[in-house]
Amino acid sequence: MTHANRLLHQLALMLSAMVTLTSCLWDAAYPSQLTEADSLILKGDYAVADSLLADYDRQDIGKSHHVQMYRELLRLERRFVEAELTDADFSMADSLARYYSEMNTRETAMSQLFLGYVYQEVDDYPSALDCYLRAEQTGCDDMMLQMWTNKLQGDLYFNQRMLGECSDYYRRFYQKALQKKDLHRMASSSYSMGLVNMVKNNVDSIIFYLNQAISWGKKVPQGDDIVVKAQSVLADVYTQTEQFSKAESLLSRDTIDHENWAYWHLGQHHTDSAIFYFRQILGRYGWRADITCLQQLATLEEERGNLRQSFKYMKELDRARDSLKAHSQVEETRKVKAIHDINLIKQERDAEVKHSHDLQLFLIVMATSIAIAVLIAALAWRSYKDRKARELAQERRLRLEEERKSKQSAEQIHTNELRIALLEQQLQTAQDMNDAVKAEKLRLEAQLLTTENESIKAMQEHSKAMQAELKASILYERIRLNAGKERFHLSDEEWQQLASLIDRAYDQFTVRLRNLYEGITEHELRICYLVKIGIASTDIGVMLYKSKAAIGMARQRLYKKLTGKSGTARQFNEFIIQF
Repeated sequence: MTHANRLLHQLALMLSAMVTLTSCLWDAAYPSQLTEADSLILKGDYAVADSLLADYDRQDIGKSHHVQMYRELLRLERRFVEAELTDADFSMADSLARYYSEMNTRETAMSQLFLGYVYQEVDDYPSALDCYLRAEQTGCDDMMLQMWTNKLQGDLYFNQRMLGECSDYYRRFYQKALQKKDLHRMASSSYSMGLVNMVKNNVDSIIFYLNQAISWGKKVPQGDDIVVKAQSVLADVYTQTEQFSKAESLLSRDTIDHENWAYWHLGQHHTDSAIFYFRQILGRYGWRADITCLQQLATLEEERGNLRQSFKYMKELDRARDSLKAHSQVEETRKVKAIHDINLIKQERDAEVKHSHDLQLFLIVMATSIAIAVLIAALAWRSYKDRKARELAQERRLRLEEERKSKQSAEQIHTNELRIALLEQQLQTAQDMNDAVKAEKLRLEAQLLTTENESIKAMQEHSKAMQAELKASILYERIRLNAGKERFHLSDEEWQQLASLIDRAYDQFTVRLRNLYEGITEHELRICYLVKIGIASTDIGVMLYKSKAAIGMARQRLYKKLTGKSGTARQFNEFIIQF
């Protein structure tokens, strides 16, 4: 270690000690009622914690701003453990996150965690993930906060069906719960692991984790909700695998089990009982549940010959679908409004922070701006040149491939024309010899070849038109201009639009990929789309929240899956361009 490195290391240790000391001093300033309530919330003793907090709020004493902020943090913590945080809590969560942002303490991690939860409630997954990563970066060694963070990250990826990522975080949640021997979290993490394996259709693992969740959940006062959910899911698994006696052992006659009983009897062809339970569900759990039940009821009534009742259920099903459509529009409207309100608050917050930051750093920026500007300009110019070189190389490969296809089509047309000329000569000879059968055969063969030529030319023109449409689209232009920028990502709707444009331009590109590899994921398809339109691997990584190395490995694996042969990332690119 060099002398300079030793000095840096000693400085880092001193800063760490100062942060730790500061954290301890701040914690020591909190009233004992608040710190004790915090501890009780973590243990799940919510009634006593609520009593302590209510008693503290009634006290007419001077309370510093720092203590008041901590009290608000506990208020959000209490709502968080009951899963009651909503977009209405955004302003307070955002204020707390900004207040604690420079402290690098447990409170910093908590405030980021709660803000991320609010973002996730309105489906702003990128912002939520950013908050969770900030919570991790605090280096807080509080095991409970680490478990909360891992679970929320797992939920975030699970909601987007990113099973690889969510499995990793749920597994961390599970392992930390086992390490801490926290039965409540052990039950919760086992239930999460069961859901992941259900999506993956790993029946043995589903049963193992759900049984664990049930066993551990029964041992803690707060575990009733987990036990009920795990038993319901497990009963459904047993019903689907036709283990009806095991499914029955998990079910009660409560209303929450109506759906399980319905499918249980359906699996055993107990038509009357299945109809009874499906009827019990109607009107209890919303329009989505009604649609499923009405479909089953219509089918069951038709099977037992009650066509009149079956028709009645079908009419109700149509009304339910219309209501669901209208309801979905209402939900979407509310969601858009909530996100809009949050964005307004974020804009105001960002403007305030920027103004304050500009005032503080004005003199320093003035002294160093020229040097930084020169450095940035040099880096930008180099980056621009590298990007242009990559784009030109990609465009050249695409142009060569189009020229190859065009040449191949031209050669086919020429071959067909030579064959047509020969057939016309043979046709004339057959007509001269009054061989009507042979003449008709030759005429039809020539006509087929002419039609084939016309079809090839039409397909060429159509392909050129669709490719021109793709390159002229606003979305294509946005991607080409912004790919690789840190904050540039596509929404689900934009990914669907890009897939549609590429499929039209390149002869059902997605369908042909699925024919080669039926299990191709949405993430893998997106890599293929971006390679097809000439986006560099580094920029693909930024757009898909992955490193360049991760994208390279993904392309190698995809090449193996699509071709059955091992190959490099470059070979994958060539394959996709020619596909």
